[in-house]
Amino acid sequence: MYPTVDVKYTSGNEETIDYQVEVYDIIKDNEESEWEIIKYNDFADIDDSLLKKLDLDELEDLVKGLVEKGEKYKVYYLHDTRTASLDDFKDRFRGYYFSEEEYTREYWEETGKLDKILPHLPNQNENYIDWQYATKEMFNEVVFSLEYDNGVLVFEM
Repeated sequence: MYPTVDVKYTSGNEETIDYQVEVYDIIKDNEESEWEIIKYNDFADIDDSLLKKLDLDELEDLVKGLVEKGEKYKVYYLHDTRTASLDDFKDRFRGYYFSEEEYTREYWEETGKLDKILPHLPNQNENYIDWQYATKEMFNEVVFSLEYDNGVLVFEM
């Protein structure tokens, strides 16, 4: 279900109608008509002042992001409304984790970095790894996180 907006619609013959419509209908409409969005509804509590700055392509991208990815996309979008896009989200999103450290450990395991380091540690014990430092370095150089639902969403920089 697409979010709705209250609109003024003016067709080629200058007839103006006020009504509520799904955003999808505005996006797919032909260019002969002019839409003036008066009020945004059901946009996951995104402030109208942000939404009013969007052109139809940006609005379409936002709506698709909210429909496809839900709250996760909203958090990402609000992080940087100037550059956020659904394609960018899909390219950069690495997942939801309980903590940044959890992501760092998983990344080290999946990329083989942990296997390369373990032979050089006493008793091959990963307790000698300073995970706080490793996480800090990773989140300063490679990825960033946004708080979400008692955890973090992780994205590539």
